[in-house]
Amino acid sequence: GMFLEEDPSSTQHPITAPLDQYEDGARLILLVYISSLNISIFLRQSIKARWSPTIEQACSNICKRMLGENNAFNDDDKTLVVFARLNHILERIHINLHEHSAVDLPYSKECEPTQTHLDHLISKFKYDLSELFKEIPEDRHRVIAYFYSVEAYLYQYIIDSYIEKMPTKFGIGPLPANISDAFLRCYDFCARTLGEFVKLTPKLV
Repeated sequence: GMFLEEDPSSTQHPITAPLDQYEDGARLILLVYISSLNISIFLRQSIKARWSPTIEQACSNICKRMLGENNAFNDDDKTLVVFARLNHILERIHINLHEHSAVDLPYSKECEPTQTHLDHLISKFKYDLSELFKEIPEDRHRVIAYFYSVEAYLYQYIIDSYIEKMPTKFGIGPLPANISDAFLRCYDFCARTLGEFVKLTPKLV
């Protein structure tokens, strides 16, 4: 579906992922989603492989398996599901904020969301991130580092949006309180990302 010109989710016939029939199929579905999402954002391309019922089902299958295997708790599987959901939040931040603000079309002014709508989205993303953070084990430094980078990406939008709307780069006076706060938080989350990163072993790096 990544390579189709049309949106795969709009097809009339539901597609069953071939990976579903394999034991590790659900894990691979999540890894493909995570990888393709990050590659698309890094290369500044539109996201083709978006969160879908197939990915949601893969998360459910992994969670069911964790409960079914003699109630054995598989920390790696749980972390993979949490990591996939973190990437889903990243996807939503990118599409609803960063990607939308980058669109420069003649009709973009008419489609431009209100500031109230944007503030609501930002608040929702902050809440979703704070709730998901509770599920990340303290010793998963790579996941925590990635989490903080997603937080920074959210605040980066607030900063970028402010800079784009500035009439001039000179003589603008003091920063509004919310923008100053966004700068500080973005810096703080970038520093936290690096703080977690340096805790990793050379092999994990």
